[in-house]
Amino acid sequence: MFEPLRLLQLLGPDEALMYPAALAVGRRCLRQGGHAVIAGPLLRHQQEQIHLIEARWVNLPLKPYADESAVAAERTQVARLVRDFRPDVVHAYGLAALRAAGTVAPLVVTLSDLVQHRPQGWGRWRLRRLLGRCSALIVSSASDHEALARVDRSLAGRAMLLPPAAEVRPVTADFDLARKRLTLGLRSETAAVGVISPAVSGLGLETVLEAAVAITRDFPNVEFLFVGDGPDQEKLMLAAHHMGIGGAVVFRGTRADVPEIIASLNSLIIPREVSGSVGYALQAVAMEVPVLAVRTPALVEVLGRVDPEAFVPPDDATALAQVLSRRLEILPPPDDDAYAEFGGFTSGEMLVSNLGFDLDGIGLEAQWRGDESERRLAVRRAQERFSISAVARETFAVYDGLRQA
Repeated sequence: MFEPLRLLQLLGPDEALMYPAALAVGRRCLRQGGHAVIAGPLLRHQQEQIHLIEARWVNLPLKPYADESAVAAERTQVARLVRDFRPDVVHAYGLAALRAAGTVAPLVVTLSDLVQHRPQGWGRWRLRRLLGRCSALIVSSASDHEALARVDRSLAGRAMLLPPAAEVRPVTADFDLARKRLTLGLRSETAAVGVISPAVSGLGLETVLEAAVAITRDFPNVEFLFVGDGPDQEKLMLAAHHMGIGGAVVFRGTRADVPEIIASLNSLIIPREVSGSVGYALQAVAMEVPVLAVRTPALVEVLGRVDPEAFVPPDDATALAQVLSRRLEILPPPDDDAYAEFGGFTSGEMLVSNLGFDLDGIGLEAQWRGDESERRLAVRRAQERFSISAVARETFAVYDGLRQA
């Protein structure tokens, strides 16, 4: 039997996808009689939530620095926090938090942004040294695992793949599809195809642009929406212009209204599984938005039973265009409830109230009520598999493994 855990979690900037699981892990630690501290560039509402579960929070102004040498002040602050709190485990989310953690041990790191970093030479050696000191490595997507393998294959071999918690969020009751499309820069009368991914080369976004050339030639009333920031956004925008589809492609950067964006789409494309892709796929399925995705184990768990024909080969623009064109030819009208016949969720259900909430749980995880059709059961199984509580449980298994070693 372990002594109660003293846990310090360091949240890097732009780790909104990781925050719900970090909060749930902290709550689990406290329920087992332990102590938890969450540190990072926390927003006011996050500080209030941490205070509500009776954990401690520390404002740590981490920034996405280019290299390890620029974090001396933050590393000193973390070292002081470790000295005062004396944690049994330190868990860093993101590279900025990892750099600030320095040489504390035992150290667990979750890499959710590695696809956006391309370290070369000295920077690559420093990152390999930094990751090599970690007691446990967690990657949040298949793409991050591939990026880690490019840094060091042995590190990738001992990394655990654990996608972020997937929460299905209903849109607000006053949601207006036409108005939302206009605010996104889309025309209300067109079919909208969306991609939610960091704007980084090598994640299949170029393939989507190539497919868009064929699609817009055959379907002039189709527009493509790219959501997500990244170092290659200007490069992708220029590529769309050179391909002659600049007028049919909209880049909108990082957005906080992802559920409403997905509800505004006629189709969602996942050209690579990045951090958050599993949640986006589950959100789209619940909202009856068709999904085209690369085949990964996590995405198969979400889409395999619901839509076995949802998968397309990576980096094959011709195949993507062919499958997408078939789906665009049979688009349902906006208020059509055809999916509901197969146990899906109608527009009305996603607007308000077929969701029950466990008020005692962190993150207010949705619990489906009512008839359990095959489709609904498939979505519910995927939701339970990637729930906040499941992610917290698997994270604690990592901590327990370190304490047994």
